[in-house]
Order: sequence, then C-alpha cells, then structure tokens
Amino acid sequence: MLRLSVHRNELAERNSAPPGCLPAAWAVLGRPHRAEVIARSGSDGFRQKQGLLSLVEGLAEAGDGTRAHEIARGFSGPEDRDAALAALARGAARGGDLEQAESVAVGVAQPVYRATALAAVARSAASRRTEDLTSHRRTSH
Repeated sequence: MLRLSVHRNELAERNSAPPGCLPAAWAVLGRPHRAEVIARSGSDGFRQKQGLLSLVEGLAEAGDGTRAHEIARGFSGPEDRDAALAALARGAARGGDLEQAESVAVGVAQPVYRATALAAVARSAASRRTEDLTSHRRTSH
C-alpha cells in the first residue's frame, strides 16, 4: 500500500509540471486536443500561461491560425495577450505563413513582444530566401 501511495505521489508531481514546449510539440504533431489538455493542466497560473503560449505557437506552426487566435484573444491582460500574439507570429513564421506572421507581429503593442515576433518573421524570410537561392543554384548547374 505504501509503494502505491509513493508511486501515486510521484505521478502527481511529474504531471503537475509538464515541459513547457510539450503543448507545441503535440500541436505540431497534429494532436491539438491533447496539446490543449496538457496546456490547460498547469498546476498554477504561471504554468498554465506558459502552456497556453506554447499551444498558441504550436497551433500556428501547424497551420491552425484560427484556433491560435481564439486562444490568444482569451488572455485577459494586454501584456499576456501581446505575448500570445507574439507566440502566434513566431509559430506562423516557423510554419511558413509569413503573411500571417507579419500581419500579427505588426499588431503587437508591447515593443519587446513586437520585436521578437518581427525577428522571427525576418529569420524565416531569410531562411526561405537562402533555401530558394540554394535550390536555384543546384538546378541551374
């Protein structure tokens, strides 16, 4: 009985703090429901917020910008909402939707979040351009 109790406590502790990137990973893998359940399972407000930010980024990267927007709009404070919109822009940029990423990024009010979002757009655009040039050089030789 004691071993069962110890094991139950170990499981409860492990599940109270899932890795912050786990919701994004599940979303990118095409399991958005599981991602959202994990994101909302945080044991306190901070962990839940981090999980939801990860979820927004993963959904956007996976191409589900509509759901990512819905969750981002659900954040109550303007700073948290800007953090969520920046996460959405980063995810959309990483997923290749540079138009959506830029559109969301320029609408972020807080300068630090806007800067990180726009930097992600620039990195993705530069990476895409480099890939295009590399591909062009291979086919022209």
